[in-house]
Amino acid sequence: MKLRKRCILYLLFLSIILGTISVTTKGQEETLLTSSWIRYPVTLDGKVTSSTEWSDTSSTDIELGMGDPVGPPFVSARIWVKNDGEWLYLLFKVPWLTSDVDVEDAMGVSLFWGPFVNPWLHFDAGMLEFTGYPSDTYRYNCTGDMIYDIDCTPPGQNDLEGFATHDGTHYWFEMRKALASGDGYDWTLELGRTYGLRDRSPDTGGDLHVALWDGSINDQYYRYVRLKVATSSDVQVEDTSITPQDTDTGRDPVGIFSGWSLREVVYLISIMGTLIGIVSWVNRTRKVRRKQEIVFNRILSEIDEIYTRYRINSRKCETELIKVKNNVMDEFKQEVLDEDKFKILIERIEQYLNAIKEA
Repeated sequence: MKLRKRCILYLLFLSIILGTISVTTKGQEETLLTSSWIRYPVTLDGKVTSSTEWSDTSSTDIELGMGDPVGPPFVSARIWVKNDGEWLYLLFKVPWLTSDVDVEDAMGVSLFWGPFVNPWLHFDAGMLEFTGYPSDTYRYNCTGDMIYDIDCTPPGQNDLEGFATHDGTHYWFEMRKALASGDGYDWTLELGRTYGLRDRSPDTGGDLHVALWDGSINDQYYRYVRLKVATSSDVQVEDTSITPQDTDTGRDPVGIFSGWSLREVVYLISIMGTLIGIVSWVNRTRKVRRKQEIVFNRILSEIDEIYTRYRINSRKCETELIKVKNNVMDEFKQEVLDEDKFKILIERIEQYLNAIKEA
């Protein structure tokens, strides 16, 4: 299980780093997340516990996407942020079908920080899995493996805490991460400063991401953001629009069948079973098609990028295109790609291979 988590973290880092090589992406706007100074305590249970718990900060709506610049498919997310002098608290609400819930799904934040070298000296990621497992990870100088802070030498500590739930329509990820753990493997966020400026300035100028990892497709939705850390003297916020999640309807499930005959109840249950089966089949089909579309778009972009980058170096270009071609064939064999998408990708590769041979 730990090996699988490492693979997921590596893929998460790889997808982020590819979008970080160009520090400021044209047309990519960073949403500003403004933290508020905490007045009400937070119970890390993956839900809004009381009417006041998150009323001391305002929410921000963002669209998480894929690729660089960030594009479709998009997933909406609502974020609440607040802090005290020790912890940064975050609450994420993401619309997500029950049929798409995956134990490997995760959400969190990551920051490139320190001096700008290749491209950044330090990378810190805090991702909370739906299982409630907090992954506090680090990578030095953008080389080597991405590892847990507790596995570093000397060992650090896990400075992320939280819990996640799904209420039938939405994911709720509720967490906190230390502002400055001091173990050498985490960001250091100072009160009153803004981070994620993406201007290469030390400490504050690195990329700051909000990311949702989709375990069913082994890929992430993300968005560049900026974060302003609150001070105790900031103007206080009072937002009464967020209310506790009420999972108890107070209805007696037996009462809805009051006055029904046994035959009528059995007949209704059989109809409901059939409908549930149909809905499940539709959801599975939709999920497969969504995965195929995402994989197709990702590989198509990769093919075009290889040709654009290496077409002057025909040998390098041919080698990279053949690698992608083998990957396309593997994906087709595993039924990740349907026949139509497989043909389009192969034709695109052959088109570029012929172009570099004729050049």
